[in-house]
Amino acid sequence: MRPAVLVSTVIVVVLLMARPLTSFKMPSCCKPCTRERNPVCGSDTVTYANPCLFSIAQCQNRKLTMRHMGECNPRNNHGWGRTFICL
Repeated sequence: MRPAVLVSTVIVVVLLMARPLTSFKMPSCCKPCTRERNPVCGSDTVTYANPCLFSIAQCQNRKLTMRHMGECNPRNNHGWGRTFICL
């Protein structure tokens, strides 16, 4: 067997035996949320529109905690919630 054919065969076998990346399933943080306005202030000083959106942010950042219900201090607020991209 020629070396090039042998190398090609080994590469194909290795690729076929390798687990696809999709076999390691990442938990999805995305879920449907209503548009209700029930603000939650996060430890990141961001006001989230409601507890559902806050829980998505918390899933994406395990260090995030709730400071209190209601809007964060407007002087410290870095924006009204976050945009979540679900794939």
